[in-house]
Amino acid sequence: MLNFFKRRTKKTGLPPGTLVHIGEQSIEPVQMQVIDYNAEECTVHIINSVEEIYHFKDSENISWINIDGVHNTEIIEKIGEHFNIHSLTLEDIVSTGQRPKVDDYDNYLYIVFKMFTFDKSSVEIKSEQVSLIVSERFLLTFQETHGDIFDNVRNRLKLNKGRLRKMGTDYLAYSIIDTVVDHYYVVIENLGERLEQIVVQLYEIPKTKYLKDTQDLKREILFLRKSIIPLHEVIEMMRKGESDLISENTKLYLNDLHDHIMQIIDTTDLYLEMITHQSEVYFEHVNLQVNEIMKVLTIMASIAIPMTVIASIYGMNFKHFPELEWKWGYPMVWGVMIFISVVLLAYFKKRKWF
Repeated sequence: MLNFFKRRTKKTGLPPGTLVHIGEQSIEPVQMQVIDYNAEECTVHIINSVEEIYHFKDSENISWINIDGVHNTEIIEKIGEHFNIHSLTLEDIVSTGQRPKVDDYDNYLYIVFKMFTFDKSSVEIKSEQVSLIVSERFLLTFQETHGDIFDNVRNRLKLNKGRLRKMGTDYLAYSIIDTVVDHYYVVIENLGERLEQIVVQLYEIPKTKYLKDTQDLKREILFLRKSIIPLHEVIEMMRKGESDLISENTKLYLNDLHDHIMQIIDTTDLYLEMITHQSEVYFEHVNLQVNEIMKVLTIMASIAIPMTVIASIYGMNFKHFPELEWKWGYPMVWGVMIFISVVLLAYFKKRKWF
């Protein structure tokens, strides 16, 4: 997050709409693909130059134009000029720290949100910004890197499964967002498994390491929640908005998507409550350990203090000291000290201090 704000300083003083890439730097070439389809047929085109996608703007079919890589602002600017995309939208596309939102322009909807995946090898959540330009006959998707989770949507188009090929770009946009939300469930499930492992470890062997793991997990859940709640607002605006680009039929599916997002938000809230509770349990356990240690030290000190007093008295260097030359003085002192120790131990045991 701090690095993101540092990178934003590159835009200081520049006019609105200036295209400056803000995000992870990449040297990989931009990859483009177009899926052009109607109810009867579907064709996939691998694009080598940005000019090859221009004619899909006026295609009689529906065209899904996917661009992997937003670091090349020159390509993004050319696409924006040809498809009549506002400069402020282009600025948001290349600035990868956007809050999920939906903007309603005259000829298109701009939707931006976060796509999350769980990397099991590094046990980390990876996020990527996805931008959608929803127009009447084409859908533009912009992703930060190559590779995504939308192969199931592509296969449904190619194999003509379901209603995708019979619906418009709004339903295609819904399908893409729905796939992202489905993977939120996968991420949440993995976070839940990590939380269960940490809970077991905290109960069995409470250690500072497990507390740190808990706080790291809490930070990841908060990061996820921070992106899901605005997406809930986006879906709310889409299903209750008055844009002609969202049909009433698609709004029915958006209602279902809205419910799924609410379930995920509720789950993140539950996980955060569990983490808070486990942290409290950890600190209670630590406090109990400290109390036990203090109790032992108090018992030892209580027994040692009388003996220390006696030893101190008989260690004073006075010439005319009572019992100093008494034959049974040494055994008597030991007997008194042992007697006091036994009496104190019996008293503490009676009080159930140990």
